[in-house]
Amino acid sequence: RAKPARDLAARIDASRFVPHYPYPPPERDWALGLQAGGNAFYTSFLVVHATHALEAATLQKRDVDYLAVSNSAELPYLRVILWYNNPYHFFTGYVEASVSSGGRSQPQKEGGFEHPMWVVTAHAPLLSDRTSWVGVGFVDRFFDTWFPWFVSEVRRLVRGSKAAVELHQLVVSQDGVSPPAPRDPEAGRGGVVEGTVVRA
Repeated sequence: RAKPARDLAARIDASRFVPHYPYPPPERDWALGLQAGGNAFYTSFLVVHATHALEAATLQKRDVDYLAVSNSAELPYLRVILWYNNPYHFFTGYVEASVSSGGRSQPQKEGGFEHPMWVVTAHAPLLSDRTSWVGVGFVDRFFDTWFPWFVSEVRRLVRGSKAAVELHQLVVSQDGVSPPAPRDPEAGRGGVVEGTVVRA
């Protein structure tokens, strides 16, 4: 299940972030996951604790007591825990990935993908500012550029390349909620800068 087709492998290899969260053996819900990130100048491989909410290839929960902290998680998919005592990751926190209801704060995201993160940090601009290169502000901004690509790749697998291009949508990267930007089918793999949509 982990070996993609050649054309998909080429698109994955071009990504700046590739998470791999294998399904655990039947007797447990969690497994160690690997996150590969970087660019032409640096690369990092980070080890995480990943818990899958759903059985493989179904929408059935693996555990009826699976806890999703987000109040807008319509269908939980994955939980990643970044343990404090994990020497193989530079953050400490709790991360979820789910199909979203949008909730009261983002009703336009109903049926979309959500990825809330609760990460330990300081209020210092070096770590929390969105222009930071080292802290959670950087992570917010990074995911505002990466998730549109990720969602398009999932659509490409499920609905085909035409739907992936037609439904591709960027976000306007800003503090708080980063709202969807107007759709631009010509954008391809898009990115964002503060408050402005750009092509990556």
